[in-house]
This record gives sequence, C-alpha cells and structure tokens, in this order.
Amino acid sequence: METDPPKLEAPFVTGAGSDFTWEYAGGVNDIFYLIVSQDNSTFTYNGFPILLYFTIIYSGNLDSIGIGKMTVQIPSGYVGLTFYSQVVTYDDTNYNFVGASGIETSVVLTD
Repeated sequence: METDPPKLEAPFVTGAGSDFTWEYAGGVNDIFYLIVSQDNSTFTYNGFPILLYFTIIYSGNLDSIGIGKMTVQIPSGYVGLTFYSQVVTYDDTNYNFVGASGIETSVVLTD
C-alpha cells in the first residue's frame, strides 16, 4: 500500500458527535504528521502545497506497509465548521522530507 507522494482520505461531510476517521498512506515506516486548519491558505515546500496555518493533531510512524489511521469524535456544537486536513511525511532513516498529500476539505453539517 506504499504511496509516493503520500495520500489522505477524509470524509467531506460529518456530523457533530460523530466519529471522524482519517486514513493515510506513504512510505513504509515513514514519519508522518497529520495536520488540520480552518484556513485553506498554503505555502510551497519542495514543490508541495502545505497548509499554512496548521495544527499538528497526530504524528508517529506509518506501519510496515505504509498506512495509518486516526479516529476522533467531532465535538457537539461544531455545526457549520469547515476544516482542512493534510498528511506530511519524512523518511524514517535520514529524516528527509518525502512529500505531502492533497488537502482534504471537511464540513460539519449536523448536530
């Protein structure tokens, strides 16, 4: 399942109080950062657009086949929130930047 550049899948629509799952892939054992932002502004780094005003919500190493997954519950009261997600990866042996996934848009529509 190894991918280059990294890939990210996130639901476009979710509900407050619901589980929300990001699924992502990159290189075997790559270091990853799952980042989110309420602003879709980007800057370019090594040819990849990266979310500019981001918060790291999860990090670690991808597994032995290059995949990862994270699930959270969307807090109640977040109806109307739009947020953007991305995964950025680094090689686990020499810590070089590998790449960034496309940016996924998600909207909280119901409570």
